[in-house]
Amino acid sequence: MVPCTSAANGRRVAIGAAVAATALLAAACAPSHVAWPRTPPPERPPAFAGEEPQAQPLPPRAAGPGRVVVHAPFAEGRCRVCHVAPQGGGMLLSAADRLCAGCHADDVRRARPHPATRSCLGCHAPHVSMVEGRIAGREELLCLRCHAAQEGRLARAHQGYPVEGARCTRCHDPHGRNADGGLRTHVHRPTGRCTNCHVASSEPDPLALIRSERETCGRCHPGADPTREATWEHAPFGAGCTACHEPHASDRPHLLAAPERAVCGGCHPEVAAGVAGRKAHAPAASGKCHACHSPHGAERKLLLVSDVPALCSSCHREWHGGDSRAPAGEENDRCLYCHDPHGSGRDGLLRRMRRVAGVP
Repeated sequence: MVPCTSAANGRRVAIGAAVAATALLAAACAPSHVAWPRTPPPERPPAFAGEEPQAQPLPPRAAGPGRVVVHAPFAEGRCRVCHVAPQGGGMLLSAADRLCAGCHADDVRRARPHPATRSCLGCHAPHVSMVEGRIAGREELLCLRCHAAQEGRLARAHQGYPVEGARCTRCHDPHGRNADGGLRTHVHRPTGRCTNCHVASSEPDPLALIRSERETCGRCHPGADPTREATWEHAPFGAGCTACHEPHASDRPHLLAAPERAVCGGCHPEVAAGVAGRKAHAPAASGKCHACHSPHGAERKLLLVSDVPALCSSCHREWHGGDSRAPAGEENDRCLYCHDPHGSGRDGLLRRMRRVAGVP
């Protein structure tokens, strides 16, 4: 053990060791994630012969625990951001909600703030948590501390369907409301009538879908299923729409469950690593994966929305003096022979530092 020269240093070492040990423990216990394949197999799946796959509804997304979430000032040892003493000591510079708003004003600014925002520490852990957002406990239990007395009202608002154990923030904004009921910015229209998708609330399994998930969504969104005619189907789409979309409400367009870059990067870590590199392709860096890829299905490999180099030249019209001067590659369709379409550590997104004959 490294000897400490003072009690203050001893506390700092102890805190750092505790955080590090907790992070290692969480990493060891975290379930492994199996990424979806980049593309489906070359042959069309049996579903294209007229047999509709019976995709089952996915389980609710887990609220945690998953990984250690550490408040940045605490992780960096900047205790003076919130506390009077250099090593903390418990005494805050001002009221907690005022301190939090100093850094998180945009996160809590709402037309009608939730009363809970008067005390941020009522829901959030100030230093370390095992839940995203540094939530101080199980989300549904935190909400019921104030809303349990409204049990009858909650039941009526949810048309008699059980909401015990549900993640309230999947539909509701915890910091206030810009819309009725504190709902997220984008609300799925059928949400107002649960029986459009679910069996009756009196059934033994009231949250079960009337049809398979893909059939349920396809009744209103037939155009979102291009794979009936397409050669390539995106694997998560085959499993069900809620692999990427929230079924009830979201703050993101198209009811995405997370920002587009995070949704795609969750199954394509190798692409996410390239985008996070020193040089990144602008559409990928800004989370516009759909600018090049069709999210559900396509006629081309890698779910490209059009052929290369036409796809690249739609934005890069002046490069190499036109398509005719770009080199040819068997599987990489010219541009991709030299350039990484997501990210690279080299200028021009080059895969390697080499000069190609005939290309300046």
